[in-house]
Amino acid sequence: MSIQELEARKRKVEEELKEIEAERRKAEAELAKQAEKKKMEEKKAEERKQKPARERPADWDKYVPVSARKQQVEVNGRKNVQFVTGLGSYARDIKLAISKFGEAVILARGVAISRAVDLSQHKSLEAEGIVIKDVKIGHEDIEREGRERRVAEIKIVLVKVGG
Repeated sequence: MSIQELEARKRKVEEELKEIEAERRKAEAELAKQAEKKKMEEKKAEERKQKPARERPADWDKYVPVSARKQQVEVNGRKNVQFVTGLGSYARDIKLAISKFGEAVILARGVAISRAVDLSQHKSLEAEGIVIKDVKIGHEDIEREGRERRVAEIKIVLVKVGG
């Protein structure tokens, strides 16, 4: 082999080494990026664990949380969807809270808001002189399954007027 051939071979090997080195740097950068991403995910998971639970007020008994949960009920061989709890039992809870605290607060989020409004206008409450004192509308950011959502909420304060 001549010197020229050896030098050509040397250049070729050096080029291959440069390519291999570039690929190695690229792989290291990708690994570092994945490690950083994993570290951020772990940090977010830790923050979620440390996030304090929603605190209940000291007078939690005067709050009546309204649900829109449904259950499948079979009637005469047909499947029929009915609410687990009717408005009447919520009305009873409101009367009990008013007798104990002087006011009751109906809490509802999302699809249960319409039930809460219906409940605030329930005929048995109106018959006893229970009226709306205040309505607060807002939202809450909720995280479920890694996704953050904004959910509407309502608080309706009821009091008894008259005797």
